[in-house]
Amino acid sequence: MPLTKDTRQVSPGMKSASPSQAEVILSQFSGYPNLPNGRPSGVLAYMLANSTRSSAFARKAGGHVRKLAADGQPEANETIDKIDVPYFDPASDKPCELYYAVIETNPTGIIVATLPKGTQDAHARKIRGKDEPDLTITVEFGQKKQLIQLLTQISAPPDLSEFEIIKDPMARREAELNTLHLLTIQALLDYGCEVCIEPMFVTAKRETMEEHGFDFTREQDRIIRVDSFIEPAVSKRRPKEAIDHYVYAAHVTDFEATLPQASTIIEEKNPSREGESYFEHGVFMTLPQMRARLETASQQAANDPQLKDSPLIAGELASTESRLQLMERIERTLVKQLRRTGIRLHTTLGAGPEAVAIDSQLYTAHLPQSAFR
Repeated sequence: MPLTKDTRQVSPGMKSASPSQAEVILSQFSGYPNLPNGRPSGVLAYMLANSTRSSAFARKAGGHVRKLAADGQPEANETIDKIDVPYFDPASDKPCELYYAVIETNPTGIIVATLPKGTQDAHARKIRGKDEPDLTITVEFGQKKQLIQLLTQISAPPDLSEFEIIKDPMARREAELNTLHLLTIQALLDYGCEVCIEPMFVTAKRETMEEHGFDFTREQDRIIRVDSFIEPAVSKRRPKEAIDHYVYAAHVTDFEATLPQASTIIEEKNPSREGESYFEHGVFMTLPQMRARLETASQQAANDPQLKDSPLIAGELASTESRLQLMERIERTLVKQLRRTGIRLHTTLGAGPEAVAIDSQLYTAHLPQSAFR
């Protein structure tokens, strides 16, 4: 799949000499060299539905989720979540809308709804002797604490003192991450590992599964079509500039096999909230429902003296608004495409900007995964 658009820029101070092996490997990371938190990628699964029904999901502490039958009972170590799952009711005269597999989350203390997304990981493998299993290591870019721990284990604690002169916390964190990423790749190579950066579509599938629960691989027999987009939206960590989001819009027949996740996350990327926890819940929503959630969050912030002047809250609201605009551009494109097939489809969106699909494919289980790289 020809996702070859590359908006990366070389910083003015970068060396023009031949890159090292570590730099060559790191160049496959979408955030190298000037966006160390990476460019987001995710699967935006959607279906045509005109009704919803409440479904119960039983969860174990380790993350295992199962769907309960109508008369099913949870086990002693399970908790129950009830989630509205969309479906198509042929007896209803109500036109279909697009329902998306999205997440509700509160990384700054207010609840917003947004598309699941994340950034690439690196994977390292060291082949050992026949009497020992191979060593595998996953490197999560942007995670300062984890990177320092890994470097300390396989090489030496990194010296980041040169960045102490940078007063802005976010700018200092980004400068530290750029150095940590390169040091980590080099240390892994020196340790005898083979290192690769996962392709964008692999990232999209993994992050969507982890954040929402929609499993592209497990549910591929329900996938009808995949349209791929590279669309800009602002980030709460980069509120003044838009960054590319890689979005794989997957049209599915239904969400009956989807097992929504509910996770608690410890903040490690935002230095202002480092160490604090927040949640991510997989849900199903239309765009108007997501807009209503944003309006509720905006009103909550405006009415709370501790929230209304917070730069973090302002950044969260602005980035959520920008990502909703991204989804609106994609929905206009999808609706136009679906209506051409004769489907009676309702949308609240009027005329406006449309997203341009980089690639569109009818999906079968035999489609090579490399087609989406």
